[in-house]
Amino acid sequence: MRHPRITSPIIMASFTAAAILVGVLTVRQVTKFFDGLPPPGTLQEGAGDPAAAGPPRTAMNPLIPLAPPPHSISEHVIAKNSTLARTLQNLGFLAPERATILSALKPWASPTRLIAGTQLKAYILNAEDNYPKRFDLHLDKNTIVRFSKQSSGNWTASNYEPPLERRVASYSGVVNGSLWNSAAGAGMDPQIISRLTEIFGWQVDFHREVQRGDRWRLTVERFYSEGKPVRLGEIIAAEYDNDGNINTAVLAPDEGQYYTPEGNSLRRMFLRSPLRFARITSGFNAHRFHPILHIAKPHLGIDYGAATGTPIMAVGAGTVALAAYHGASGNTVTLRHNSVYSTHYKHLSRFAADVHPGSRVKMGQIIGYVGRTGLATGPHLHFELHANGRYVDPSGIRLPTADPLPTKQLASFKAVASKALSELPPWSAGLLTDARRASRHSDDEEKTQ
Repeated sequence: MRHPRITSPIIMASFTAAAILVGVLTVRQVTKFFDGLPPPGTLQEGAGDPAAAGPPRTAMNPLIPLAPPPHSISEHVIAKNSTLARTLQNLGFLAPERATILSALKPWASPTRLIAGTQLKAYILNAEDNYPKRFDLHLDKNTIVRFSKQSSGNWTASNYEPPLERRVASYSGVVNGSLWNSAAGAGMDPQIISRLTEIFGWQVDFHREVQRGDRWRLTVERFYSEGKPVRLGEIIAAEYDNDGNINTAVLAPDEGQYYTPEGNSLRRMFLRSPLRFARITSGFNAHRFHPILHIAKPHLGIDYGAATGTPIMAVGAGTVALAAYHGASGNTVTLRHNSVYSTHYKHLSRFAADVHPGSRVKMGQIIGYVGRTGLATGPHLHFELHANGRYVDPSGIRLPTADPLPTKQLASFKAVASKALSELPPWSAGLLTDARRASRHSDDEEKTQ
């Protein structure tokens, strides 16, 4: 028997609507699939997984909280009356591992002799770990030992040098008391002002030419480890305004030396002074009254007053011609620099250990120490410069400079110099007013009368 044909209009309309709905849903699913794929011909290797497809640069809001960082860091110290072993035990290390770690430390230090306060930085590498699988032991300022647990279960130890972050610091100041105080007023490390005097030591005699109102500014490298300052780097660029005469220096990184922006060397054959910081007590004078002999006697050198034991530097590279006691001159060092120039250092308390006749010395090398041997009223250095066997005034002679940068390096250096100088800080706001500058010049005129 055949089933009767369904011809009701209501039923037919229902079937038609259902078919249309299924078709629409199917088209939307296919469209959604292909919307996540790249255009034809642009598919890249490894990019064709439909499950990974999706609109580019689309940020998805997670429905669950993000996982914790891959590790956490904690800092500890060995407590007073405690030991490294006990500190490790408190961190969760079992006895066999503690014994292995203590044994691995022995090439660097005795585990039982570590002092209280020794720092230990522990790393939890995975969230499920219940004790550190790596830690750093800070034995001193320059030594860090890193301990790591290997996949085999063994612990290894090695020297660890944390990566350094380079930053550039800027400073500027005005001399109103002393150069040293101007650096302190700028919040600058005193080491930096010493380096500044070394850089411009050929252009400015910092013992006698520094004046109130002199200005300076510079940029310097500072290196940080884990956010903490660890050491100073090089001065990158600097300017020193000495009574209106601006001296400029830029570091040539490849050379490790300082040059003017035009590539001329700041270095001269000799340093301007054999002492880093001292006062001149007596200058070059052909008719000076001798304080001991009480007669007019030429003073053919410069006397620097300084405390006994103050280091004395060779003003230039040369060969030691004399290092001995020499009558009224006391302990004396004579350096022969070339066929023209020689320098003489007198009244020394003692000689440097490696200074003896025939030895070579470098510019700036310590050759002896201030004293009062021989005919002297107090501790000081008597310094002489001879040219072709004749006495010359060290403060009045113009000495030859070192070689400029090679021509092939000049273009690249000028680009470096331009950038470095553009990054110098502004001159300090504590500038002299016209009235103060006029007062300073008035003081200078009184000194010459």
